[in-house]
Amino acid sequence: MDAPRAVMDALRRLLPFALAALLGAGAGVGAFVSLSGEERTTTTVVREVTIKAPPATLTEQAPAASALSAAEIYRRAAPGVVEISTFGGVAGAGSGFVLDKEGHVVTAAHVVNGADTVTVRLASGRETQARALGVDDSSDIALLRVNVPRAELHPLPLGDSEAVAVGDPVVAIGNPLGLERSLTAGVVSGLNRTIDSPRGTSIAGAIQTDAALNPGNSGGPLLDGHGRVIGVNVQVAAGGNTSIGYAVPVNTLRRVVAQLKAGRAPARAYLGVRIEQALGGGARIVEVVPGSPASRAGLQVGDVVLAASGRDIRSYDELPALVAERSPGEKLTLRLRRDGRTLTVMATLGRAPS
Repeated sequence: MDAPRAVMDALRRLLPFALAALLGAGAGVGAFVSLSGEERTTTTVVREVTIKAPPATLTEQAPAASALSAAEIYRRAAPGVVEISTFGGVAGAGSGFVLDKEGHVVTAAHVVNGADTVTVRLASGRETQARALGVDDSSDIALLRVNVPRAELHPLPLGDSEAVAVGDPVVAIGNPLGLERSLTAGVVSGLNRTIDSPRGTSIAGAIQTDAALNPGNSGGPLLDGHGRVIGVNVQVAAGGNTSIGYAVPVNTLRRVVAQLKAGRAPARAYLGVRIEQALGGGARIVEVVPGSPASRAGLQVGDVVLAASGRDIRSYDELPALVAERSPGEKLTLRLRRDGRTLTVMATLGRAPS
C-alpha cells in the first residue's frame, strides 16, 4: 500500500443535484477526500435529506437484540472483512466485505476504478484474484466475485440504514494505512448527508460518523451495535479534521447490488425540476427542464410540492430523496399548491441523464 500522503486542499464548487433524479437544490459546500490508498479529492454537498425506502432483501437482517460490545462485534465481523489490492493502470489498496456464500464481495467503486487486476485477501490468509461484476460510480459501489471454498467465506449481515439514529454506536473495520482488519469505534454523528460520487454526481442519505477513518478504509463496512452493516465507508472530511467520515447507506447498497447482480447498469429515476425550500414546508419548483417528465406532467415554476405518493414533503430535500428511491417508468402522484389552490398531478419518472 502506498504511504499516506497529506490531504490536498479541495476546490469548492456547487454541484447540480442530478443524480437523485432532480436538478440542483442549493446547499453549503465542504471538501472531502476518498479513503482509498490513492489520494483523491471530492467536493461534498451537505444537506438534510429524508430517506424512507424499505430495503430489499439481500442478506437476512439479524434479529433485534441488546447492543454488543465493540470486542464482540469485531469477533463476529472481522472474518468477513477483506483486503483489496489493485494493480496495473491504477495501483492502490482498500477494504471490502463478504456479502454471501456465493463469493460476492462489496467494496467502493473508487478503490477498483482503473485497475487491471483486483486481488482479494480473505481473513483465512488466502489471496485470490477477483472478477468485477459491476462498478457503479454514481453510488461509489463495486461488486466483485471470488472463487474460493464456501467455508472461507463469512458473510456480514445487512442492517437497515433507515433505522439508524444519531447517537447510535458504530464500529468501522478495515485496513487503514495498511493495518489489516483494524477497528475504530464511535457514533452516528449525522444522517441524510449528500456527498459527491466519483463521477461528480450526488449520493443521498450518507451516514456521518466520528469513528476514525483513514486511507485504506474505503469499501469497508460501517457496523451498528448489533454487528450489522449499515454503510460502506467511502470518504473523510479534509482540512485536518479527521473526526468526520461518511458511509454510503446500506439501503442504497441493496438496490445497486441487486441490479449489478442481474447484469444491469443501475438506473436512476428522473423528474427534471430544480427546487428550493418553500415557506411553511414543501418543495417550491424554480425550474422545469424542457422535455422532462415534470414538463410532460404539466408542473410549473412556482408550484409547491406538498406530498409525493402519499408522503408529506416538509423539507425540500425530501423530494429528491423520494424520487431516488424509485425506478424509471414508475408513476409519482404529486400533491401541489398552485396559486392558492391544491391539485394532484401524476408524473411518470424517466431515466436520469448521464
